[in-house]
Amino acid sequence: MDGIRIAQTALNVGQTSLDVSANNLANLNTSGFKSSSTNSYSGPGGRGVETGSISENTLPGPREFTGRPLDISLQDGLYFAVRTSNGRLAFTRDGSFTVDGSGQIVTQNGDRLEPPLQLPSGSKGVSVGKDGQVSVLRGDGAREEVGKIQPVRFPNSQGMEKIGNNLAVPTAASGAGIKVSGSEMFSGALELSNTDIADEMINQIKNE
Repeated sequence: MDGIRIAQTALNVGQTSLDVSANNLANLNTSGFKSSSTNSYSGPGGRGVETGSISENTLPGPREFTGRPLDISLQDGLYFAVRTSNGRLAFTRDGSFTVDGSGQIVTQNGDRLEPPLQLPSGSKGVSVGKDGQVSVLRGDGAREEVGKIQPVRFPNSQGMEKIGNNLAVPTAASGAGIKVSGSEMFSGALELSNTDIADEMINQIKNE
């Protein structure tokens, strides 16, 4: 019976690793995505192995220059604050923003930047400075500042809870978000996923 139990725990750990690896591969082209890996340990009394935790790879992904003013990458360890459609405050490193029908700057999923940033109707020439200051060109050719993107960091970002759509929320383990000033943003560039396809393919083969 113990042999069956040990084999079952090994299968469970292998399946968890496969699921995590599959999610990493599914987000290979997701801006700002951080891959995860499983950590296993020997169960008590030699009763097989168990999944101890799932940890996030916090290394930054490569930066790709797109030329779009609302493609924005942050320095390592910082997050954009967004408000989801159900009103929840969440955080992401995905800086691929756009403008919705009401002029609000939103993520590709429609989550609004927090604090909100609304562009004047008919405005053109959106620009984002290194300090996060957003400005537009008025009809008379003058540049008008409309607000500032406020990045946030966490004492322990590894402790954040992922909630899907490349979003995470703070927990007691992560600590509360801290607004950061003086950091540089990079407009016209996106941080790509840090998933290593070679590593993930090896993980898939190893756990099948």
